[in-house]
Amino acid sequence: RRFLHEEWGMPDLILIDGGRAHLSGAIEVKKELNKNDIKIVSLAKPEKKLFLEGKKDPLFLKNLPNFLTHFILSVNREAHRFAISYHRKLREKDLFESAK
Repeated sequence: RRFLHEEWGMPDLILIDGGRAHLSGAIEVKKELNKNDIKIVSLAKPEKKLFLEGKKDPLFLKNLPNFLTHFILSVNREAHRFAISYHRKLREKDLFESAK
């Protein structure tokens, strides 16, 4: 969905929610859309691991500097907040349109 909005500009890095499987899926989409200059990182929260594109082994957040761990987790929380707000807005819009 992110790549469909070229008016937003293209990022250098995309952080996705999920583990190695989600990372693999995102990399496939990136390749299909020929966006190979963008790096993708995946955050698996229960284990607090980062999976990096092109790296076999994940990084554990506990091994990163505190400020970086807090930054990554803050970005993740904000993305979830945004997604939840967006989906609530869509559901509310559908509810009102179906009531007409």
